[in-house]
Amino acid sequence: MGHRLLILGCSARKKGGPEPIPAIERYDGPMWKILRNFAQSEPLLLRGIDILALSAEFGLITGSNLIPLYERKMTPERAVELRPCVVQRLQESLSAEHTDICLAFSKQYTQAIAGWEPLIPSNARLTRTDGPAGVKLAQFKAWLRGEQWVPKGHFQGRLEAPQDAQGWTRVAGVRIEMTRDEVLAIARQNLSDGDAQSRGFRDWYVLVDGERVAPKWLVSVISGQPTSRFDAGDARRVLLQLGVDIEHVTR
Repeated sequence: MGHRLLILGCSARKKGGPEPIPAIERYDGPMWKILRNFAQSEPLLLRGIDILALSAEFGLITGSNLIPLYERKMTPERAVELRPCVVQRLQESLSAEHTDICLAFSKQYTQAIAGWEPLIPSNARLTRTDGPAGVKLAQFKAWLRGEQWVPKGHFQGRLEAPQDAQGWTRVAGVRIEMTRDEVLAIARQNLSDGDAQSRGFRDWYVLVDGERVAPKWLVSVISGQPTSRFDAGDARRVLLQLGVDIEHVTR
């Protein structure tokens, strides 16, 4: 199972007093708030993510690094100054096990990490947040959940699970660990029992031996949790993380 790596730019907004606290608690920009909320709602999923902060003051540090309250902006001159140590730190941090990487920082930080491209493992899937602020946040949320981000108004016929799907996830407080084949085997068993709820889908479905079944129903039967305990987005996330593709209804 591969590991995930997040490189997140620091933020001008910070919280806490002068005493050093972990970077993940110090920075208080929108993405850092999303990350902390994700840590609370999905602590086990967060454990599979290595977090690095790209800081104008300290360079590239881990999310657990204790840092004091400070004020420093990333300027072109500072970016050039930081670049050698940042690239070296990145080289030390990356490994072949990092198969899913997200770069989430603004353009003024790009020069500080220039030269990162050759360091990325050849088998890694790379996500770079880009566009207006709202779009970046949506891309970031989707990456954290292990989902593919789709622009509003853009039709996507299917959601393909990554080839190196992590094989475990968590929903409604329950940890699920199984392969794609095991998921489909459970689906077949429940379909043979004539569960009519399997057909309760509207926009998205999963193909099981040519039969369309509802993602929420499928997640319910593999987790043992009622569908009222999670939403449709959670169901799609869970199935993709277990290696199951999801199809869209053709209008």
